[in-house]
Amino acid sequence: MVASAGAGFVTIRSLGPADRLTGFRSPACARPVLHTHVNDNGMMRMREVAEPWSLEAKERNRELVEGKTLLVRLSPTGTDVYGRLVGSVELADGRLVEEVLVSEGLARVVEYEPGAETLRTLKSAEASARSAGKGIWSPARQPEEGGRFIASSSSSIYHVEGCPKASGIKPENRVVFDSEAAARTSKRTPCRYCLGGKSEEQQPVAE
Repeated sequence: MVASAGAGFVTIRSLGPADRLTGFRSPACARPVLHTHVNDNGMMRMREVAEPWSLEAKERNRELVEGKTLLVRLSPTGTDVYGRLVGSVELADGRLVEEVLVSEGLARVVEYEPGAETLRTLKSAEASARSAGKGIWSPARQPEEGGRFIASSSSSIYHVEGCPKASGIKPENRVVFDSEAAARTSKRTPCRYCLGGKSEEQQPVAE
């Protein structure tokens, strides 16, 4: 009998400038998911770490493909190094699903196949989305270079400095982090409003 789910624990330390873990992949499972731990009234609970705009991207992807007739074009290589099928999904109007998501700032371009035919199209769409500040490239959803993250000392949620949801935090309760990595190390979870997290606390913080 093979277990359908499993878990592993790892500690990652950055010895240089603050880094940001954006995702991972593994040949050991089809869908690896990254979790963190939060203190929920004295009980430690696992919480999935959601990338900014991941929920919006998931919903938009569903709108594009659910119940639709699609054309799947497989890559000449067929599979990637993990044995997964690689290809493009084309909508009835000729657009690629991945192109739409990238152009709306709901996905990033990751190059698996150098020189792939669609790569230039996707990189162009990403450049346009970045220039227009769409989705994940929105200045309102990303701190400036060197920007800070904040939280209330009595809250399990952290925010980008300037997030309206954190405007009521009292100065004496204000906790400041120089990087998102530091905020996560404090066992807090990202605010859904400014960082696209899965935090349950969505009311403006006034503490």
